[in-house]
Amino acid sequence: MNDFSRILVPVDGSEISERAAQKAINLAQLSEGTIDFLYVANITGITGGNHLKSDLNLPAEVLENLKTSGKKVLERVVKNVPRGMKVNIHCKTGLPAETILATASELNSSLIIMGSRGLNLAESMLLGSVSQFLLTRGHFPVLVVK
Repeated sequence: MNDFSRILVPVDGSEISERAAQKAINLAQLSEGTIDFLYVANITGITGGNHLKSDLNLPAEVLENLKTSGKKVLERVVKNVPRGMKVNIHCKTGLPAETILATASELNSSLIIMGSRGLNLAESMLLGSVSQFLLTRGHFPVLVVK
């Protein structure tokens, strides 16, 4: 079961991301793996949907507020982790799908476990989704929790 030695779990504070975190905890207990919880502050909401390649154009105060919110989400998730389990937390800003893939590569993740937004077919065709992006563009196994 060491195939899942490093599990990346993007979280956003939603109920579904908490369910994904719990699945990761269960799997990490079986595999004796490490969990990397990742919060990505989505900068497209602030930039009016413009895709910035970096967050350098945003004021430091805005970035700090985003990271503070992310740290609170990460603290709540980590409270549910059993003592002794290997856990790391990461708080980043950027485009969620791209940042998740970059982090998975950086950490050499063996699995990504994340929640599904539950988009219907029309919405997913128009908007896309982070999980769909990871499934089609990434080279990591992805477990999508509903």
